[in-house]
Amino acid sequence: MGERLLALSVLAIMACGLMILLVAIFNLSQEAYQ
Repeated sequence: MGERLLALSVLAIMACGLMILLVAIFNLSQEAYQ
C-alpha cells in the first residue's frame, strides 16, 4: 500500500511539473509572437 501511494504521489508531482512547464513554454511563445 505504501509503495503504491509513493508511486502515485511521484506521478502526481511529475504531472504538476509538466503542466507548469507547458504553461511556461506557452507564455514564452505568446510573448515572442507579440
